[in-house]
Amino acid sequence: MLCLKGWMNMEKIITVQGTGCARVRPDQIECTCTLTAPNPDYAKAMATADAWMDELRIALAAVGHDPDALRTSSFRVRSEYENRRDKNGEYQRVFVGYACVYELHLTFALDLNRLADTVDAVARCAAHPELGIAFTVRSTDAARQTALADAVQNARRTAEALCAAAGAELAHCCASTRAPSPSTTPRPPALNFRRI
Repeated sequence: MLCLKGWMNMEKIITVQGTGCARVRPDQIECTCTLTAPNPDYAKAMATADAWMDELRIALAAVGHDPDALRTSSFRVRSEYENRRDKNGEYQRVFVGYACVYELHLTFALDLNRLADTVDAVARCAAHPELGIAFTVRSTDAARQTALADAVQNARRTAEALCAAAGAELAHCCASTRAPSPSTTPRPPALNFRRI
């Protein structure tokens, strides 16, 4: 909140919202792998998934990754079905087996040569896992603080423009709030300004 003065000698409060941003170079790489092992038999699907996981760990270790650096985000088993035509030409949903699905992630310092080696190692695996690559920032604290400071300045400029239009003078910031951010991208605070 910003306090204003000089407007009919009465205390007034205006609320404005500021937006801020910070630009940061990525310093790490996050690889995500989805490994899916289908089989009509549940035990064989599990055995295949375990064998493919071992192969993937060995392949990554061969290009310099710690075998324990490959982390499991989730593991699930699902029933698999296909749509098939019956003798009357109608489609029927038919059970064909199980699929064991590993969601995996691997994080390492930004190194494009190491990334190329990692992608090649994953591509050579029998499992042929789906691969996703993200360039991220290890610590977002400094960027968050920069974005918040930028948001406060943005809110102040907005409040000053409103005060000028209303013929009032900006006194000071009475209170500020910051909405929680569900992602790693910092969000700006909402500032309440009071005018008097």
